[in-house]
Amino acid sequence: MIYRMTRAAATVAALATVAALAGCSGSKSSPATTLAPPSTVLGAAGTLRNAALAMESASSYRFAGAVSAGGRTVTLAGEFSAPDRLHEVITVAGAAPVEQIVIGSAAYQRSGATWQARGSATASDPRATFAALAQATTVTQAGTVYRFTLAGAAANGLVSGVSAAGPVTGTVTLTNNHIADLSYRSAAASGTTVHFTYSDIGTTPPVVAPKLAA
Repeated sequence: MIYRMTRAAATVAALATVAALAGCSGSKSSPATTLAPPSTVLGAAGTLRNAALAMESASSYRFAGAVSAGGRTVTLAGEFSAPDRLHEVITVAGAAPVEQIVIGSAAYQRSGATWQARGSATASDPRATFAALAQATTVTQAGTVYRFTLAGAAANGLVSGVSAAGPVTGTVTLTNNHIADLSYRSAAASGTTVHFTYSDIGTTPPVVAPKLAA
């Protein structure tokens, strides 16, 4: 976020950055174009990989979740439209929610009932999370729940700065070969814990630029 804020909004922005580092809106990642056939990647790891690639290729979805780190929690909810359209409401206890839209390099923020342009922003891509999950090789399955462990660069794709400090562990729940629920934690990164749900995959209306105040 590159725009002026009140102190409360700045607090929200700081914790939103923690959320970004945790993987809900990571760095840009090229979406997958071809899913690996089940016959080429077998077992629980193969099933999780295909679901992650399906999410990475999805045109749109809704998300809702929370990121906790260093004793503080930020909640986020919104919609993503490929390749670079994001609408989200960010909330931290004790501060007013911040609602923003990012389309490419253009950023908008809502103040009361009006929207205002807030300069340029670096478009983030939540699909980086799924690109990291697609690399999981240590995976076990219990019904529709898949438990995974990521280390090295793949772990860094979920929680920035943990590639050399320890693994990221978590669970994924699949519905119709897509990820419906994702939860993971890193003891190395200030005890970061992340939990997100995904819905309306491929059917969420595109994120559009808001009507700005005159």
